[in-house]
Amino acid sequence: MDALLLTLTSRPAEVPPGQPAAALVEAGLAQCKIGQGGIQRYALTKAGTARKQEVQAARKAEEQARKQAEKEAARAAKQAAKPSRRTTAPALDEARLLAGVRALLAEHREALLRELMEWHRTSPSPAAPAVQPAAQQPAPPDAAAQMLHALQRLDAQHRYDGLVPLRALRPAVPGVPRAAFDATLLDLEARRQLDLKIANDPVAVPEPEAGIRVDGRGLIYYVVRR
Repeated sequence: MDALLLTLTSRPAEVPPGQPAAALVEAGLAQCKIGQGGIQRYALTKAGTARKQEVQAARKAEEQARKQAEKEAARAAKQAAKPSRRTTAPALDEARLLAGVRALLAEHREALLRELMEWHRTSPSPAAPAVQPAAQQPAPPDAAAQMLHALQRLDAQHRYDGLVPLRALRPAVPGVPRAAFDATLLDLEARRQLDLKIANDPVAVPEPEAGIRVDGRGLIYYVVRR
């Protein structure tokens, strides 16, 4: 009936031959003029016109959907047929990269060194922090007595023939700071309780750093008790 309805108009028209116009009349979609030979002319009623518009809109929507689907399919096929423009990034050659960096450094090495030396020459040197002199720790009250006792004991044990080296005397009197130790020895020498002897060859003696360097005198290295 929809196909027949689409062929009809709201204006009076001749009945198409062989079309079941009676069915339209029964559905109330058309009005007719009946003559001696039957239905001669007809026209769509308001209901028929509305129905025809609905059918036309549905057909139009179906046609648009079909065309859109065909267009999407054609676009997808065309896109699939195109070669991909994305190129694969070449794998990173670490050896070549390292060689390039080395070559670049070698090329600019001299210039960099010159700039570094110039910067070092012209840059102000940072002020060195002031070094506070360490407070001298005093010797224990019995330091002199300990030294004299250790001097006698070491000479008897090791047979130094009176010349006890400072490398042996220092560890024998523990707990006495070096500066206080040296000051006590010089004080004992000034009081004539012992003598301090220098090493004739400071380089040849073992552990020369154990001695006492005195300007104008040399390296005091041996202690002799009087």
